[in-house]
Amino acid sequence: MVISSFVRRYAVMLSSKQRQILALVSGPLAAVVLLCLEPFPGLDENGMKALAGAAWFLLWLVFEPVSLAVTSLWAVIIFSLTGISSPTAAFSFFGSPTNMLLFGATMILGAWQESNFMQRYSFSALSMKFIHGRTKRLLFVYAAACTLLSFITPNIPVVILFCTLAASAARTFSIEPGQSNAVRIMCILSGLCANIGGIATPLGGAPNLATIAITGKVLDCSVEFWQWAAFGIPVSLIIFGMVLPVCLRLFPLKDFERDTMPFDPAFLKKRHEELGPVSRFEYVSVIVMGLALIFWVVIPPLLAPLGLKRFAPLTAAPFVAAGFAALLTVIPVGTDKRTGRFVFAMNWQQAQKNILWSVLLIIMASTLLGEVLVKGGIDKWLANGITALLGDSLSPFWAWTALVFLSGFVSQFASNTGTITLFVPITAALASVYGYNAVAACVTVGMSVNLASMFPFSAATIAVAMDSAEGHVRAMDFPLSGIIMLVLGTAAIMAVAWPLESIVF
Repeated sequence: MVISSFVRRYAVMLSSKQRQILALVSGPLAAVVLLCLEPFPGLDENGMKALAGAAWFLLWLVFEPVSLAVTSLWAVIIFSLTGISSPTAAFSFFGSPTNMLLFGATMILGAWQESNFMQRYSFSALSMKFIHGRTKRLLFVYAAACTLLSFITPNIPVVILFCTLAASAARTFSIEPGQSNAVRIMCILSGLCANIGGIATPLGGAPNLATIAITGKVLDCSVEFWQWAAFGIPVSLIIFGMVLPVCLRLFPLKDFERDTMPFDPAFLKKRHEELGPVSRFEYVSVIVMGLALIFWVVIPPLLAPLGLKRFAPLTAAPFVAAGFAALLTVIPVGTDKRTGRFVFAMNWQQAQKNILWSVLLIIMASTLLGEVLVKGGIDKWLANGITALLGDSLSPFWAWTALVFLSGFVSQFASNTGTITLFVPITAALASVYGYNAVAACVTVGMSVNLASMFPFSAATIAVAMDSAEGHVRAMDFPLSGIIMLVLGTAAIMAVAWPLESIVF
């Protein structure tokens, strides 16, 4: 977070432990102060309770005295202590449809990881004959492979996979940091493309699932997998078409690598061959995910035209995710030589390792915070402030665009989850003022926070990319590319959402 970075830089008189204690105390202290004050204009007693709880939660989110997952668990306690929610209501969000979608999907994707399919995918793409030793073709395939994999895969493993691959190739051929802009661009693309691909579907990242959960709670609606994808896939593809030209413009290839790759293509081919033939486990993991995607994206829009709406519950994204995840636990992929028993594609130990438990807690806390903001009227209170700032004469298009850009900009300096929990309720509340489609606007606000890429604290993907790049990325590389991609990304989101909003939602 930018504020916590500021504290770490300038509060030199405080030890790490003292700063942690200060951060721990700041949350409950702010809550107590707000609860003791008279209600602010526009808020009642419930509003002050909600504001007190939100202040405590967001201060811990920003200053990070404990991990984000632990802060998310504390949300249940915080909002219960401030009297705006109850433990029973709060814990009910852990079993929400959004969390069940993530629960099942990460089990399915875990099979990709366990079977080594993700590694095979990356090396297969980068060994394509199309590349033919050309640097720009390599960069294009690298960016495309990273973006497409991020459509349905949590983006952190994707960044680690691709950035480590680039750094490993550079190390093998003794390419030092600063010698090759091709390697530099590959490391930058691993962070940017994981974020860009993450826009495409609800599975692209925690911000997407949190947006769906909060939107559903605030507007009492359901955002389906295919609806998000109808916006997200074209947006991702448009932004993908811009990212490589931007990087090549900012970081021009050096003379020795302009036409020829800076490392031997045989290296990538050898790494691919080392994986051996495709295993039964890999086939099973790919087929199961393919079937799940058909049920998520293709079938739901066809039910009504075919008169099959009674089957809609069976194609709900959470049920499909849980169903196909369960299917993996009974599909044999081999036999245990010692016991003679079947080895199935997924067992509970593997599932526990691959399920994103921390993200489940984050989504629970985000949904709870969204409900608290609405229950206390904080969303409308903040919306009134934004209306005063923007004026009430803006057209629906420009008001919507401003919110998409503003949420993307704020997420450069704050947690994307925190940004969503504030901006989604505000966006929903402002729909009655400016007249745009509330559900579509909330979805696009959620998409825009995926554009956070200016600093290591903007998104975990950027921090991981910088850490895995082994010095091939410089501190100012991401701010340069990030602000440009934010502007272009906002334009891409609106270019897709504005003409399609009445068709999809």
